[in-house]
Amino acid sequence: MVEAGANLSVVLSLLDPDDPFEIDEANGPHLAAEQGLGLEDALDVLFGDPEFYDDDSGGSADWLMVGLVPGGEVLVVPLAQARNSGFGKLRPITVLPAPLHIEQRYFQDKGE
Repeated sequence: MVEAGANLSVVLSLLDPDDPFEIDEANGPHLAAEQGLGLEDALDVLFGDPEFYDDDSGGSADWLMVGLVPGGEVLVVPLAQARNSGFGKLRPITVLPAPLHIEQRYFQDKGE
């Protein structure tokens, strides 16, 4: 897990603030698949104080967006570039509670 690169900075600067995520029949069901977490939680992470990391796991995500949400839980949202929406959106794959090593990295990078 390394810092996200310049490509993500460009994408983030172009995000539609009112509709930042590309959701369709392929990724929509995955957003609600984990312990009652979903799109609203992904938005809480995005509009909170997230950290972004390159996803080096070999999965379909390009980045991991990690952030603290109301209630004190650290969540991870694997993100990919949009398939059909250009650079104005990101494609969330799912929303998960952050594994301990990612949570620790998040707090370390936040200086906590």
